[in-house]
Amino acid sequence: MGDCVSPVDDFLNELTERGIRLELRGDQLVYYPRRKLTADLRQRLVQLKPEILNRLRGVHEAREVPSQTTPITEPPRIEHPPVSVVISDPQPKFLESLLINVLSQRPAPAEILITGKTNRSIRKIVNRFRSRGVHIANSSLDVQHNSVCLISPDTQLGPDWLPQAVQKLNTPEVGAVYSDHELIQTEERTDYPGHVTANDLARSGIQAPTILVRREALVAVHHQGEPLNVLLRQLSRSGWELRKHSGIVYVQSDRKESYFQQQSLDQESITLFIPLSGRKHLWPKLQHFLQQQTWPHHQTRLILCDTSRDKSFSNRIRSWFSTCDYPDVRNIRLPSKQAGLADLPRDQQLIAVNEQMCRIYNLLRAELKTDYVWILEDDIIPPVDVLSRLLHSFEENVASVSAPYRSRFDGRYLVWSRERSGNAGVHQLCRPLPDRPQVEEIRGSGFGCLVMRAEVLKQRPFCLPEGETCYDVRFFRELEPHWKRLVDWTTACQHLHNVPQPKSNITTRNLIYHITPFATNDIWLRNVQQLLKRIDLFNGRRVIAVATGEGLITPDQVQAAFGNHQIEIITRPNSAQLRENATFLPLLESVADPDPHTATFYAHAKGVGKDVCCLGPPRGSRYWRNAMYHELLDDWSRINELLIDSAIVGTHRRQHNENHQIYPDGQSTSPWHFAGTFFWFRNTDVFSSEKWRDVWQPTGWGAEAWPGRMFDFEQSACVAYDGLEDLYNPAVYFPQIEDE
Repeated sequence: MGDCVSPVDDFLNELTERGIRLELRGDQLVYYPRRKLTADLRQRLVQLKPEILNRLRGVHEAREVPSQTTPITEPPRIEHPPVSVVISDPQPKFLESLLINVLSQRPAPAEILITGKTNRSIRKIVNRFRSRGVHIANSSLDVQHNSVCLISPDTQLGPDWLPQAVQKLNTPEVGAVYSDHELIQTEERTDYPGHVTANDLARSGIQAPTILVRREALVAVHHQGEPLNVLLRQLSRSGWELRKHSGIVYVQSDRKESYFQQQSLDQESITLFIPLSGRKHLWPKLQHFLQQQTWPHHQTRLILCDTSRDKSFSNRIRSWFSTCDYPDVRNIRLPSKQAGLADLPRDQQLIAVNEQMCRIYNLLRAELKTDYVWILEDDIIPPVDVLSRLLHSFEENVASVSAPYRSRFDGRYLVWSRERSGNAGVHQLCRPLPDRPQVEEIRGSGFGCLVMRAEVLKQRPFCLPEGETCYDVRFFRELEPHWKRLVDWTTACQHLHNVPQPKSNITTRNLIYHITPFATNDIWLRNVQQLLKRIDLFNGRRVIAVATGEGLITPDQVQAAFGNHQIEIITRPNSAQLRENATFLPLLESVADPDPHTATFYAHAKGVGKDVCCLGPPRGSRYWRNAMYHELLDDWSRINELLIDSAIVGTHRRQHNENHQIYPDGQSTSPWHFAGTFFWFRNTDVFSSEKWRDVWQPTGWGAEAWPGRMFDFEQSACVAYDGLEDLYNPAVYFPQIEDE
């Protein structure tokens, strides 16, 4: 006779679908949440209560014997192999309901093992179900059957979940079967692909709260207490296929977890790869770091790539292997073509060094067996907890997270926002202000200390085609654009060989500033208040241009707003067409001295025309304006460092080579600009010729276009919000600085 689905099974399955839990309390059945039990379900519960109680107590319901004279048509009998169910770390509030749910599957499981943490309440529940094959066990491997269902304690199986999963597992190459799941509270449902690879799992994972797995596959990779998503990844790495079936699992709680938690990255085994150049004086500090770094050493596959030609150094490394506490270590010899190559003048050996690095990282590609690799150069000393901190910044679409360090050649951070044209290097970044996000998206970084997905590193071999000089710049340039690259500035490293932080020769700082002081609002005054908070930064000339005319307050009132601070005021008639550009040339003329030790800051009272003509929401305009004051005036050392190599520094830089006439007036033109028109420039680069005057345009947006007409894009630097297009969106600004 085939297994017919009884009214009790139908009822229990319907309760599961609706997210209703049953609990046995003596002779009573308790259900919750109460609000989900309809009148019809309540009536059926009363009718079926005796059979449900008998089933929970282990008494099989009597089957009606059909009359011999009544023909019965039954579905063909499907023989299913017995299934063992394992519930790990059960929760008392869910366990009874879960056991009822699992035992309602047809065929019912042959046994149910309870593993992990138990207490008195759990043991009492298990004893009530002992006659149904429920018992406490030490390990998932104590199961008696080959089909093993591993169930999260806060889930419920949908109807026929087990038979559907067993059928899918019949394919010999399939090691485990998973399904979609639905959150009971919100009815949100996943939509996982039909099959997944190891790379898929390393990126996004499958938060499968219940899976069916072959025991022989489980035995080979099992670690007690390991999350199911980690188990699936290990099965896939071992060569087993993972398949989805059409059943559904219902999850009681909405798990709000970070990517680090979802992927159980704290349990990840990581390859730590260190190229060794043979510099003996560096080894003691590196050795000390390896002993002190806090990522579990038993989860670290350590590979040291010895590129030296020094036998005594190599012997020293091998000797350390015998005493270190890393259980998985390898020493690979890859001698460089020239002894001491790493310490030779880089400008003379640039190609040779980068070709050697290509050989090193191609070797690493062949050695990778983990999903993540941590690359550390032998003269970089990071914080001891750097690996955990970098891993916490990963998301599904993140390829790498770097720890910043200063270059050994120019003292600048080896982190960049874009490449310079003509293979002329990169636009290096400076550290963000302390109240800005410390993890930010970048274009690329050096390989001194970074964590990368192995999948990304394996995508293509490292090489140095003709015309290329830097393997790392080329690697990040060729990386597909959907992959994000991040830097965590809180993990800044010590570079044992870097030159001192670069020093600028700028000693004098001028201010030139335009105000259109409308009498109808106080926006101009709010701007002045932002400026006054930083006014002492300017130790050179402070020239304020004030527009005059109908509807504007007087220059004397503007002067009064600056209090006792020393400023110079010049006036020009207000021009609705030229706006701040009406005073731009006179302001430049007031500081026209090519002194190499002088820099000048230009800005204007932004957003003053909000009652007259505002291109965006006032709140967005306010955050944009105050962000420019903050970024360009609150840490002079950052600006000073950028002015060493760049002629002009601003925020909100936008490049638009394809459309020079991007400005609202339809007349101003330039291939790039600083949106908002706040910027610093070196006087020597502006006033050493008459170009500054020649490129000026008598147009409404001529001042904003001027930097892009005066300087090539490669001569500029952007301290924040580089490439931002949604300028008026308040959400893009952090911190969101209000007016005082």
